[in-house]
Amino acid sequence: MTDPQETGITRGCIAAGATAALFLYIAVDFLIHGVTLAWYWKATAEYWRPQEELFRLILPSYGAFAILCGVLAWLMARLYGEKLNVATGARFGLIAGLLYSGVGAVGSYCVFRMPASALFYWPLSGTVLAVVACTSAAWTMTAPRPWRRVVFSFLIALALLILGVVAQNLFVPRDVYQH
Repeated sequence: MTDPQETGITRGCIAAGATAALFLYIAVDFLIHGVTLAWYWKATAEYWRPQEELFRLILPSYGAFAILCGVLAWLMARLYGEKLNVATGARFGLIAGLLYSGVGAVGSYCVFRMPASALFYWPLSGTVLAVVACTSAAWTMTAPRPWRRVVFSFLIALALLILGVVAQNLFVPRDVYQH
């Protein structure tokens, strides 16, 4: 392991990488769960909290996403230093996502009553999100001006959120969000 400070990856670069990762993580999370897997959440509604409770817990979940993105960015800087690049970030995200989401899904399945299908969908969505987070963090941290890439990531995330809202209104039946 290398010290990120010794390899040119400063705390500011790590913060920028984590911020870019968080923006894209939230946007892609919405696309995955609010649009692509909306049917799944409807089909398994009896296992989850009521809609109002879920909405109240959005901010704490975003806090957890922020911590995860920060830790992933820091860990990549610590492990790879100057050798960090987008491909390394994607590979690291794939490994981290499979481990974190896979172990988390199995552990949750063993403790809570939840559908067996969660053993597929949770690790799949978690791995996609980790790859997005780590790839964007690596892309941002290795830039000469990382905060410019944060702005660009924010704009991409905003476009994805708008696309997701449009897709949700056009393609997801209204009754999916009522249980």
